[in-house]
Amino acid sequence: KNTLESIDRKEIKSIRGDTIRVGWSKASLIPPYSTPMAGYGARKGAHFEGVNDSIWVKAVVFDNGITKSAYVSLDLLIVPPNLDHNKITEGLGIESENILFTASHTHSSIGGYLEGLAGNLFGGRYEQKNLDFITSSIRKALEGALRDTHKSMIGYSSIYAADYITNRLVGDSVGTYDPFLRLIKIVRDEVIKSFLYCSALLLRFVLLF
Repeated sequence: KNTLESIDRKEIKSIRGDTIRVGWSKASLIPPYSTPMAGYGARKGAHFEGVNDSIWVKAVVFDNGITKSAYVSLDLLIVPPNLDHNKITEGLGIESENILFTASHTHSSIGGYLEGLAGNLFGGRYEQKNLDFITSSIRKALEGALRDTHKSMIGYSSIYAADYITNRLVGDSVGTYDPFLRLIKIVRDEVIKSFLYCSALLLRFVLLF
């Protein structure tokens, strides 16, 4: 909560223009069946017994009228290295090489999607249906984002957070770390129109009185 409030108060630079269309959406990563949890070998592939917090795949799509690109964030230990990108993008009108996948590195999410000895040790026994479920969830999030793009303004900023960062090493220099959290802020046209409409109503109210 404090972090979100800090971001809201942060001065955002260079929000201007409306040549980019942006859309976002999310889909649940909680499967309708039991799976192992990924993150700790000591779990020995144990399945989850209940759900304490939601886990999501979230997609943000950027469309400049020529090229579509996307940022996809997964609440997983790591991005599955065996994802079939063509299966994810088939028929969506976006090229797989224009999608950046990232994971929150949570140790409290589903597993069973990593092949090999290390994957089985830290993520439980591999089953293809787990990878298929993740693939399907990514497609749902992308489909939702692509259906709901609007003209947008984009700005950027950063937050100095050295007191909370100890191991984000940069380059080859051991002990050097990046102390900044970087963010972008997107304002879509429906927000701008809503603001202008409310401002117009307020002005009309003032003029009447």
